[in-house]
Amino acid sequence: MPPFLTQEFWDRKAYAIDRSTYVTRGRTTLLGVLSYDRESKRLLRLAIPLSSQSTIETLLEAAMTAIISHHIGTEALAAYALCTVLLSLADGLFRGLDEAEEILIAQALGMNNYLLAGQYVQLTTAIYFIGAIPLYTLWTFLINDIILTMGLGEGIAQTARAYVATKSISHLITNGVSDTLGGLLRCDGNARIVAIIDIAFNVICVTLAAVAVIVGGRSLGSIGFIHLAISIFYAIFMSFLCLRNGWLEPYRKGMFHHCAVSDWKLVRSVLKFAAPLSLGSALSELEWAVLLLSAGHISPEAIAAWSVFGAIWAVFECAPGGISSAAIVRISFHLGNANPRMAKIAAYKSLLYVALVALVVTVLFLTNSEAIIHLFTHNHRLTAMLEDSVYLLAMGNVLMCVGSCAWNIVNAQSRTRLATLIYVSIVWCVTTPLSPVYIFALGYGIDSLASAIVVGYATMALVLCLVVFTTNWTKESMRIITKSGATIPGAGIDILS
Repeated sequence: MPPFLTQEFWDRKAYAIDRSTYVTRGRTTLLGVLSYDRESKRLLRLAIPLSSQSTIETLLEAAMTAIISHHIGTEALAAYALCTVLLSLADGLFRGLDEAEEILIAQALGMNNYLLAGQYVQLTTAIYFIGAIPLYTLWTFLINDIILTMGLGEGIAQTARAYVATKSISHLITNGVSDTLGGLLRCDGNARIVAIIDIAFNVICVTLAAVAVIVGGRSLGSIGFIHLAISIFYAIFMSFLCLRNGWLEPYRKGMFHHCAVSDWKLVRSVLKFAAPLSLGSALSELEWAVLLLSAGHISPEAIAAWSVFGAIWAVFECAPGGISSAAIVRISFHLGNANPRMAKIAAYKSLLYVALVALVVTVLFLTNSEAIIHLFTHNHRLTAMLEDSVYLLAMGNVLMCVGSCAWNIVNAQSRTRLATLIYVSIVWCVTTPLSPVYIFALGYGIDSLASAIVVGYATMALVLCLVVFTTNWTKESMRIITKSGATIPGAGIDILS
């Protein structure tokens, strides 16, 4: 038996099994979750920059949607929405690599294994470029036929053709370089710096696009070139900053001196871990694509309305989403650090904070819904479609945020296959079947799509929370350490202390 599976190993830790069992049950668990302690401060210290970054990014994306809607037109907005959805489908296939990278790096840091953390960075980057380049190329060539097949007209197809190529390259550079370095730095305690840099570049990008469209009268294709230029400069700046400040020095051997791609055992373990996450992300984007196609059956205006609907929903998800992302890092670190007690407390705190923030954001939206909708569009038909779905959107926001946090917690436990199985089952057995029935069979409006999402999110939140609340945290921590092959687990230094 490996030494770290024996009782002797756990007895050497300050948080041995007996103490873990005592602290994480019943009334003691409740008091630990409700108290504002060091773990709460660490969780919020990581969550606040992530939430701020995500919120501002999404607001800027929403501003971009509004600029296109007001100053270029409905056709351009429809083309923009379709390109975004199709590129997001490609991103979804590899987004699991980003999530896997942060989870695996945080677990490696919990075990004080910087070599392994560096290898994870190298490996996830290589896998992304190998798979993403041909997929983005495929979408670039197929976008015209897809739009014409949908019967949306040559005007929308021509606008999409002018935008999709440059946007694809921009996605490739941002996801493959900037986001990879950002994920590593967040795990290493530099979340605030990453957030500031990311926000600055996004503000510059949207500002330049707004000036080009409003002042210069440019088209959607010009926005694509601006995105490309900013993504190149952002990747160069991030790489230079990391090297200049020595932030990559602890990971240098793993990132540059060892060929992780040639280590088939490591490659297989990363792919096995990331594949369910990628599948879940891809199916999430595919679900949104199905909903968008269902909206397209109603009218082109319905596509634009659903795009605005998604932009508003994304804004609501940002603040709670930062807490969920912070939960991944904190829970993964504690499990790799052989501290199941604090992993459980961090998970429950995250669910509590996410629920509270989501409720506050939802109430603010309900009290200002009319003004918020008019920020996106002045088209009376679009406004009427969105106003009919206000309460469904608000209800779905709370359920979505809680379910998303529970999903992240289960993934942080390295139970990615279970989380994906639950998600896929609910999406394709509840949400996706309902939307075509509502639109094609019953002839309902766009609010029926929102109701289908609410039903799906409610089911998913219930099932995933049940999984979290019935987890054997000690067992999961021991399993993670065993798979890593670590000999001194729990020796990692908490970079947020």
